[in-house]
Amino acid sequence: MLREKLCLVLFIFLAHVFTSTAQQKTLLFDILHKDKKIGKLHATKNVNDSLIIYTSNTEISTKIITPINVLYSYLVVYKDNILQEAKTLIKVNDKIRTQTHTLYRDGVYYFSEKENNSQRLDAKKITYSTVKLMFEEPKNITSLFAEEHGNFHKLAPTTLHAYKKTIPGESRKENTYIYKNGTLAKGILDVGIISFELQKATN
Repeated sequence: MLREKLCLVLFIFLAHVFTSTAQQKTLLFDILHKDKKIGKLHATKNVNDSLIIYTSNTEISTKIITPINVLYSYLVVYKDNILQEAKTLIKVNDKIRTQTHTLYRDGVYYFSEKENNSQRLDAKKITYSTVKLMFEEPKNITSLFAEEHGNFHKLAPTTLHAYKKTIPGESRKENTYIYKNGTLAKGILDVGIISFELQKATN
């Protein structure tokens, strides 16, 4: 536990230093529900030689019977195209719904949820995960690691530059991703709490 906490502190420190000096790419998306804008997504990709840090922050505010405010936050690190560490935090009306941590250590991935003990994942080197969907069209990718869940989702092309992501055992829950010039242009997502559409912001 102490070792993991120390790793986390170092991780945050390196992320802060890294993002102040790296080449950064930023994507902005509007979040729509029934053609009404209900939020925004801000994502960054910071590259410094073989180290890449992705961040994704989503804010949603709407009303489904009662008011609902949702915050999604991702911080994901790759080195030499291999996932090294990922942290996710999801809050609904200021209450933590999901908090996960994935760590690659000594050739093994460990996944923990909230403050529970970490569990070893049956996974080889992970080269593609959910956060990459915004920045890199998943050509020839058939599965990807879901940082929020600690498991793998299926990915299949539907039409040219369009892909469908499904969760094993949950066939009704499908997400669609449409790309233009190699980056995400539109997404149709079912995240459980709410279904919505992502559209790349024009300004």
